[in-house]
Amino acid sequence: MVVGWVKVKVENRAGISLDWHIYKDGSSVDFIRGVRGSTIWIAAKSGSRIEVKAYLGGRLVYQSSQYVTFSKEDEKKIISFSCYAEPPKPKPEPPEPKPTPPEPKPKVYRGSWVLDIYVEPRRKVDIKVWLGGVLIREYKDTWYAHSTGYLYSNQKKNFRIEAYEDGKKVTDTIVTIDGSYLRYDGDKVKRTVILHLPPKPPEPKPPEPKPPEPRKHKIYGYIKDEEGKPIAGAFVRLDRYGYTATTDSRGYYEFVMEHSGVFYLIVERGGYEPVRERVFFTGVSDVRKDVVLRRKKPPTPPKPPEPKPIPIPKPIPEPEPPKPKPPEPKKYKIYGYVKDEEGKPVAGAFVRLNGKITTTDGKGYYEFVVDRSGVFKLVVEKGGYMPVEIPVTFLGISDLRQDVTLKRKVEPKPPEPKKGEKYELVFVYKKLWYAPANAAERAAEILAKTTTKVLEKLGGWKYLGKRVDEGKNEIIIEIEKVGSPAIPLPYIVVLAFTGLLALGIIVYYAYLRKVEERKIVEIAHRDHLLKAADKLFEEGAITASEYAKIVKALTEKVSEEDVEKVEKEKGLVDYLKQTWEMLKYALPLILIISIIKALKD
Repeated sequence: MVVGWVKVKVENRAGISLDWHIYKDGSSVDFIRGVRGSTIWIAAKSGSRIEVKAYLGGRLVYQSSQYVTFSKEDEKKIISFSCYAEPPKPKPEPPEPKPTPPEPKPKVYRGSWVLDIYVEPRRKVDIKVWLGGVLIREYKDTWYAHSTGYLYSNQKKNFRIEAYEDGKKVTDTIVTIDGSYLRYDGDKVKRTVILHLPPKPPEPKPPEPKPPEPRKHKIYGYIKDEEGKPIAGAFVRLDRYGYTATTDSRGYYEFVMEHSGVFYLIVERGGYEPVRERVFFTGVSDVRKDVVLRRKKPPTPPKPPEPKPIPIPKPIPEPEPPKPKPPEPKKYKIYGYVKDEEGKPVAGAFVRLNGKITTTDGKGYYEFVVDRSGVFKLVVEKGGYMPVEIPVTFLGISDLRQDVTLKRKVEPKPPEPKKGEKYELVFVYKKLWYAPANAAERAAEILAKTTTKVLEKLGGWKYLGKRVDEGKNEIIIEIEKVGSPAIPLPYIVVLAFTGLLALGIIVYYAYLRKVEERKIVEIAHRDHLLKAADKLFEEGAITASEYAKIVKALTEKVSEEDVEKVEKEKGLVDYLKQTWEMLKYALPLILIISIIKALKD
């Protein structure tokens, strides 16, 4: 529904001030008093009905309405209402009646009684007026009542006035009107009555409405056999967070997800081979994953045994008494908790104990069942942390607890480029099956435009040119250092990723190298690109669909060989950096020793 703004203008062409009431869809929105005027800007939906009523001295003299429509959001429109209203002409007065001779005054006068009833505090109630035990007047849902009736000068009337609220009487009073106060026929005896109501108890506050829960997406699908028939009763689970389900008669299953990431879907059913497949769930839409189960091959029947000659029975020796079995050794366990330097549990860490492997749960807990004593080697590893190796001496007489603390890896910062030096941004790409012949050249243009925009915002780099090396699957952007800011290499790749993906090109890692020395200064591999995509998605620089395409391409299309290649190159760069850190302190010492040796010779 389109919402816009409307202003209402009114005018009385007769030049007489009117009371203008403006309504929107039956609800009052503004009031104007005068010959002409206009309202403030009023928010209205497309198709709303604007109605104007004009009153002169409490009398309705003009009424009209219009419908307003908008073609776009926040559009402004002005509508006008005009009328010609004059005050009614006075009616001619009737001729004066001819004087009649005065009648003699009667002894009894006939007049009327008048009751003006008010409610304090001003609250709407039901008012009942009783006279001589008879209900003569009743007023519903009001705070004021005006009641009248006949009265003779020789009468005295007692009225009982009651107020009811929510069906219950809340107050009453008695009023007496004496007819002796009448002085002539038609005279009135007036009384004003005020009904004082007790204070109303405070109404309980309605419960505040709960905010609507965000819609949760799901992973769903169908489990079928090789013939396409649904498999009922199959056990389906995800490898993390305890998601489990069982298929119905249609083979259907679903998980309402509260977590996002890469999961492994495991399907098991008696008589079928188990299946384990990877599922990528971003949390922005539902994901369907269908699985086909294959029946287990029946075991080959054993060959019938060949007939053997019937042996001649031998005398059966007397059975020996059974030997007592030695008692089985009692098994104990080695267990503990893996935490970081802040004392927080580390989940998903790999723990090895002399060939046995396990992983920590959400509390960082692990355990091994050990049936012998000795010295064991306990190794704990987790991505982003330094590995820990601890010798454990186990006596085998009780359980042994061994807690482990992991320290985070601190990667050395690369040396910052200097001004005036020339560098190359090298983007290593991979072609998909639908990529055209000139995909690399077009991808180089997209990367050049994206790099130029980023460099213009930074102001510390200058774009020189581009080229493509199809033999090495590299797109090279030449740049020059002219300022101080560092270049955000992962962000350049992510910002151009969707455009490259449309051409059938995936850039799965990139690096910055110096032109003269061909020395790699900085590397951005798949993990760096995924972190940059997460940050740009949080900042709104890329849409949810673009984010999903980037993550899916980086996690499913890039092979493990490519990742190992990047890790090897990154390890080589780290090794060169560490070697340089050692040599830059040792070179002066080597130079001094060489000079001293030359002087002695």
